[in-house]
Amino acid sequence: MSPNRIRRIVNASLWLAALISASVFFVSAMAKLAGYMTEQFEAWGYGGHFAVVIGLLEFMGALGLLLPRTAGWAALGLSVVMLGAIGTYVAHGDYVAALLPAGTVGPARAGT
Repeated sequence: MSPNRIRRIVNASLWLAALISASVFFVSAMAKLAGYMTEQFEAWGYGGHFAVVIGLLEFMGALGLLLPRTAGWAALGLSVVMLGAIGTYVAHGDYVAALLPAGTVGPARAGT
């Protein structure tokens, strides 16, 4: 295989990873912005407004993943948000739920 072909395959794979990650974060952001997660955030001890803040961060991060200039910074920001999610789940004893955000930290960074 020629180096050019390998480069195109890698590039297409990275775009696919970014598109999938952005889609996941977009859906998650919409759930928070629509108010579906407000009760859960309040049960964790955060205000309902914090769900909106996280939703906005996820939405902006999802958009940022799709722009080559901002993909690295967006992935870094989303990784910080996911580390906060992991910490929240672990602090409340929901270790199984902590696996989902843990699974998004690596792929978000891999797309950059």
